[in-house]
Amino acid sequence: MAKKTRGFDYFDQFVKQAEHCVMISEILAQHSHNWDEKDNLPEVLKQAHEIEHAADELNHQIYQAAAKEFVTPIEREDILEIAHSLDNVVDSIEEVLRDYYMYDACVMAEGTVEFTELINKACVALKEAMVEFQNFRRSKDLRDKVMAVNALEEEGDRLYLDVVRGLHTRYERNEEAMRIMVWSRIFRGMENCLDAIEHVADSLATVVVRNS
Repeated sequence: MAKKTRGFDYFDQFVKQAEHCVMISEILAQHSHNWDEKDNLPEVLKQAHEIEHAADELNHQIYQAAAKEFVTPIEREDILEIAHSLDNVVDSIEEVLRDYYMYDACVMAEGTVEFTELINKACVALKEAMVEFQNFRRSKDLRDKVMAVNALEEEGDRLYLDVVRGLHTRYERNEEAMRIMVWSRIFRGMENCLDAIEHVADSLATVVVRNS
């Protein structure tokens, strides 16, 4: 089985990285559900940054191990790509929370809760795929789990079109130009989160093909 290596356990580390994706996506979704508690945003940002910092450390450990070990369970380039892509997921979610704060998004736009819940669902699906990836040479379920992530990303594409169009049709543009601009950027950031999640899933699929 792919997981059984004598050296550094890359697959277990990938799962830990995916768990950090889930944790920070839960913070994003919870804050969106509790939007009226704006005074808590600095504390939310602090929690998110702590997760991001821990995720960076996991990524660094993988890079260090890959640099030292002569034999790796999959190609070194694939290991680094997956690790970097997982780290990007955490970074992109933290960036959405930072945008909430930087742009002082006082009034929540329609579709925000739905979008953040979708990001959380995609992160959970990614973690499930990553757990299955540990035994990718024998797994019968990995393909379905990767496709589940892809389906959530496609749902996010449709939602992005709807919410941004809603911004431009719901508000009087002369009076609400700043709100339209801010939320267009935030929703774009949310779409980037889903793109980053899908990229990890696609990387897993690539590894499977290369090793089949």
